[in-house]
Amino acid sequence: MKKILLLSVLAIFLNSCTVEVRIDGCTDPIAYNYDSQADDDDGSCLYIADVVFFYDALTANELNVVGFDRLDYYIEETPGTFINIGEESPAPSFIYAGIPTCYEQTYVTSPIQWYSVDNTIINYQVYGITYVNILGLITEIETLVDEYSFNLYANECAAVPIRFLTKKKKE
Repeated sequence: MKKILLLSVLAIFLNSCTVEVRIDGCTDPIAYNYDSQADDDDGSCLYIADVVFFYDALTANELNVVGFDRLDYYIEETPGTFINIGEESPAPSFIYAGIPTCYEQTYVTSPIQWYSVDNTIINYQVYGITYVNILGLITEIETLVDEYSFNLYANECAAVPIRFLTKKKKE
């Protein structure tokens, strides 16, 4: 009887000594690298979204009147550092064709990745490029057409309208 009691106590003791194993990883189900096995968020969640730039009919007309040969699009990668994500050349002119979806031909679209939370602020700049012939050398003249920022959410295709800076309200 003492052996049965001792074995019972020992079995209860051994069963109560479980070791909890925590699995680090991304616990946000909308993140690109979500780990369904993870139970401890380690800050590694990666979020992805797409941005497509476009302009309305009035802006397209203004771009044509000014006579830009190309538009260059930049997104801020790190504070103060902008990277070129694409360019658009009119063929034969800039046109408004409605609000696009991501990766339609003739529109500048870029995937964007970030860590930590499911939304981020995107800063962008758009420059109009004009080719000028100076003494037989073709030179590019840049004009800032638009700069702005917007909130981007994970897994979305954000259509971002550009406008001339002169059209923006003065604050």
